[in-house]
Amino acid sequence: MLGIERWSGRLMPILLLMLISLIIYILQQDGAIEGLTLYLIPDFSQVTNPKLIISAMGQAFFSLSIGVGGMMVYGSYMKRDQDIGKLVISIAALDTVIAFLGFTHYTRFICSTTCFGQEVFSGGHLIGEGQLIFQILPTLFRSMGSIGLIVAFVFFTLLSIAALTSTISTTEVPVSYLVEDKKLNRNRATWLVSGIVLLANLTLISFFDVLFGLVVQLLTTILQPLMSLFYFIVIGWIWQRGNRLTNIATLQNDVKLKAFGFYLRFVCPILLLIVFINVAF
Repeated sequence: MLGIERWSGRLMPILLLMLISLIIYILQQDGAIEGLTLYLIPDFSQVTNPKLIISAMGQAFFSLSIGVGGMMVYGSYMKRDQDIGKLVISIAALDTVIAFLGFTHYTRFICSTTCFGQEVFSGGHLIGEGQLIFQILPTLFRSMGSIGLIVAFVFFTLLSIAALTSTISTTEVPVSYLVEDKKLNRNRATWLVSGIVLLANLTLISFFDVLFGLVVQLLTTILQPLMSLFYFIVIGWIWQRGNRLTNIATLQNDVKLKAFGFYLRFVCPILLLIVFINVAF
């Protein structure tokens, strides 16, 4: 995990600088202001739309890897004296800023139906899933001329590294299970899990048009909220440390700790249950 932290600390700031540079380039293009206006002005009539709320929570689960144990893995490497509350706020804020910057790249495109012959809207809605990354961004890079090839190569290389570091964190969960519960050698467990992930990825790539949207929809709106629901139930009600947290808060009469325990045991499971029921039924 130290290797992931070292590489992320060096390369991800470069990716962030590229995102900002691309935004500056895009905002200088014709139609960018119209697209930015459409992107930034909210439609408050959609605030109470259950589908919007579910989609937003699904995106949060996906980007933070909550449902697949990514946050649990990184959390296990936290120092004992770190403030969890401040850390959670900073992570959520940074994730929101990066998501905002990422979608700002499409402000030049969302102001019209097509851009450079590339369809942007389908059925009255902005296209999503893998099409934004693999179709719209290449169109943007082609508009830069010959320099766009270099920019595209560096950008997608850094994006691949970002995806790889996230994949490593999620594979740590099954690897740890095989090592601790099944007493498997760590190297063998790592190769086994990595091989399964590789086969799954090759299958996804081979049938990209058919499987990608389905897999993203299944993971972000059903499986990840459901898995997160089980996490909160286990941590808040079954896991000894979770119960001990509540007991300590009661004994010490710590208001913040009591509030956190109540939020963990009641609020989070209820919200996730509502999300899952809305998605499933």
